[in-house]
Amino acid sequence: MSPFSSKLIPHFDTIRALRRKRKTWREVQAELEKQDCKAAISSIYEFFKRHSRRPAPLGWEEEEAKAVPTPTKPTAKKPKFNFNKEDSDILE
Repeated sequence: MSPFSSKLIPHFDTIRALRRKRKTWREVQAELEKQDCKAAISSIYEFFKRHSRRPAPLGWEEEEAKAVPTPTKPTAKKPKFNFNKEDSDILE
């Protein structure tokens, strides 16, 4: 563990599972204390919020995790306008 790593990282899956079961942050804190991980409720909440969006701090990602290509949206094609005999009368 690097000097800036959170002690909550190994418990992220546990926290996520408890929150999916609709457990309160106080209940999550109690469960972590059973696993010998003491942390304030606010610290657990802030860690979970940040870690859910970005698992590693900027610059600390694994090489494989960096440079994930984002898919591009296909451009919309212009609809073709088919002329028929009725339309050609309008154009004249």
